[in-house]
Amino acid sequence: ATPPALHLAHANTMLAAASMLSIANTVTHVVGGDGLDFWTDDSGYCKTIVGESEGVHRPAGFARLHTAVGDRLSFTFSTHHDLWSLASLEALEACDFAGATLLANRMGGGGCDDEADLACMEAATPFVLRVNNSEKDLYLACNVSDHCFNGQRLVVHTHEQRPLPPREVVVPLWTDDAGYCKPLPQVFPCNVSDPETCQHHGTHGVRPHGHRREGGGLAPITVPLGTTLVFRYSTHHDVWAHPSAESLVACDYEGARLLAGREHGGGCENDADLACIDASVGFRLRPRSVGKWFLSCSAGDHCANGQTLVVTVAEPAPLAPNGLYTYADVDQPALF
Repeated sequence: ATPPALHLAHANTMLAAASMLSIANTVTHVVGGDGLDFWTDDSGYCKTIVGESEGVHRPAGFARLHTAVGDRLSFTFSTHHDLWSLASLEALEACDFAGATLLANRMGGGGCDDEADLACMEAATPFVLRVNNSEKDLYLACNVSDHCFNGQRLVVHTHEQRPLPPREVVVPLWTDDAGYCKPLPQVFPCNVSDPETCQHHGTHGVRPHGHRREGGGLAPITVPLGTTLVFRYSTHHDVWAHPSAESLVACDYEGARLLAGREHGGGCENDADLACIDASVGFRLRPRSVGKWFLSCSAGDHCANGQTLVVTVAEPAPLAPNGLYTYADVDQPALF
């Protein structure tokens, strides 16, 4: 199959991402980091970030979430986390819980003892928070240990009416070093005597192929026709289009098409230098017809590590059929 027609260009933008599931006339936003839809501090950029401590996975926290009155927020988390509403943005950024309100204790997110136990996490009953006030932002964080400082915090902005999807969408960190930062032996069994089986254990972020979604890798994106996708990445990556989901999952580049080379993502030499990545022009992809794109990076073992993405381009509508959208926010870096 031939990928949909495309238009390539360059631009400079700063957006943030959030996905949601449409239910009747409301929307339930599943809050989570890249790949696993969990409320956790163990998902983010999995190597030391320039200018930050080793423990910081999301320097700017979760991507700001835009909602409409009546929407619901769904949080699934292990007994190592909780959920609080803080008094202000300043309190959130300082992780100051004075005057904060506990919304869900450690048992409130499903009761699993280990969030790496995917069977338990997927079967767990999440904590659901209904959004009712469009005049007040929500400032949410975890108060366990240093999790808030590690980036387990979220700003929710509520609109009277549902905001329209953006014309440009930034793909979150196009790198194999972002994802779930702890081992997931259920997904990637690791035999210490065979280093090849341990490629996902501690070096790269885990974006498991085939885990609950087509193609695995990054969370899939559905956008209306006319939207431009923006990829910012270092000179260690590229962007390819595969002819099918099977080709993507197999990381098979026979019949695949190179869309952008290593020099087209912005020119930064180190993808741990987020200041350079965020300020770069990046590569822009603008599909000209509806259909699916199966995208990956061909460098090294990056595709096998989960540097893959499925993009569905749909006819323009207030909500795409499966409700997945990425919303724009000019004040938030394009992280998670």
